[in-house]
Amino acid sequence: KEQLIQLQQELDAAKLVHKRAVGKLMLRATERHTKDNSKLDEALKAAEDRRVQEVEEVKKAMLEAFEEQSAQQRAELAQELQAMQEEHARVSESSHNRLASMVASRFRQAQARRQSEKLAKEKEHVEQQLQKVQEEKVDEAQSLSSALSKMRAERDAISDKFTKLTQK
Repeated sequence: KEQLIQLQQELDAAKLVHKRAVGKLMLRATERHTKDNSKLDEALKAAEDRRVQEVEEVKKAMLEAFEEQSAQQRAELAQELQAMQEEHARVSESSHNRLASMVASRFRQAQARRQSEKLAKEKEHVEQQLQKVQEEKVDEAQSLSSALSKMRAERDAISDKFTKLTQK
């Protein structure tokens, strides 16, 4: 009878050791899972930040290109105007001089108008491209956000299962 009691005590002790070991294993698994999810959250946040930065860089590059092109066209117009002014200086002071001045003025006005229309069209085109890129980046960010929400839901479900298992 004493041997039976001793065996029962050893069995109870073994059950307690087993229960503690299972609990420790479950705790370590939960900690590892939580750490992995934290790393995944950080990676998704970093990816989203990179996408936002890429949009800003594309926007900046497009605006710089537009400004550079505008500056170049202004320089070309200034050179053309300079050439016309030099030509005008060579023309006599007579009525022919007045006619040349009027022609040059009209030419500058027409060229400036054409250049202005061209720049407006190019600006509109650049803005449309920029809008398209921004919409694509927003869609991509929303997709990443959706994936993150799904992963969090999966993590929560696993955590709930673990909680239920540990409560049993």
